[in-house]
Order: sequence, then structure tokens, then C-alpha cells
Amino acid sequence: MISAKYLQKVLAVSYMEQVTLSEIARKTGITFSYTLDSVKLIEDKNLLISNKTGRCRYVKITDKGVTTLDYLNNLFDLCEDLIEWFKKQAGRVI
Repeated sequence: MISAKYLQKVLAVSYMEQVTLSEIARKTGITFSYTLDSVKLIEDKNLLISNKTGRCRYVKITDKGVTTLDYLNNLFDLCEDLIEWFKKQAGRVI
């Protein structure tokens, strides 16, 4: 199982450009082996496609991945807004 926040990071990195697995691992701060396993799971959901060129595996986001990334970004923005709203409400009660 992959966390939504990690999925968002991988898709965001892939959205910027066609990247290698090692670049995704470096930019997300996760080990290469975990990144490889995660990308395989994400590929199974048709959110990413990858191809091996020489020793490097390049990853590119699909249209479905872009849509999913937009949904995740909106969801996390909404959560942050709700947290801020609850903090303000809690301040009024005290």
C-alpha cells in the first residue's frame, strides 16, 4: 500500500519532466528499492509508464496520472484549509 502523500510526490516529480527512477528516489527522499516497487504498483494503475534505456529506467506520467495528481493536490489543499478553519474555531472557543 502506498500513502497518498507519497503517490502525490512521485506523480509531481514525474509531471515536471521525464525522469529516472533514481531521480525520483532522490527527490522524494525514499530508497531506490522502495521507489522501484512503488513505481511498479503505480504503473499497474496506469498512472505512470516507464521504459528502460540502457541501465536507466525512465518514468513518465500518463493523462490518468495527471488527473489523479490534480485530485490529490485539491484534496490536500482542502485538508489544509479545514485544519486552518478548525484552528481558528478552537481559538474562538478558548
